[in-house]
Amino acid sequence: MDVEANLRLVVGLALLLAAAVACLTWARVPRRRDVLTASARAVAQLALIGLALRGVFAAPATAAAVLAVMLVAAVGTASRRLVGFPAAVRRVGVSCLLGASVALGVVFATGAVEANVRNLVALAGSVVGGTMTACTLTGRRLADGLRRRRDEVEAWL
Repeated sequence: MDVEANLRLVVGLALLLAAAVACLTWARVPRRRDVLTASARAVAQLALIGLALRGVFAAPATAAAVLAVMLVAAVGTASRRLVGFPAAVRRVGVSCLLGASVALGVVFATGAVEANVRNLVALAGSVVGGTMTACTLTGRRLADGLRRRRDEVEAWL
């Protein structure tokens, strides 16, 4: 991207943020500071991720480390959300790893997407995020069902 395109991007994002703050002010929603703080955090996080990805694309051998970090973050997040499940970390880890491996394997093996580092990192981020969400929702749904139908489960056991 050239400097002019970057400048247009920054101006556009600043205008969107100003519009959001103006709407919150007009609607008398007392969360303007939260929106500004969240926006600043997002900019900082995305800048860091952008720098990390630039490094990964320059040295493709580091892609495995990026994938491992993604998986560890997803497993940690989903496991924290499933408090009370024994061995949640191991079970969520296996589920995320197998789910993501199968999905990415099929996509790349069939040639649906060109196999390169950029596509691998981009798709892995989406797929691992999806497996994290699936594990969380499945665990919560299971716990809810077991609580609601406790008598029936005990009778079957």
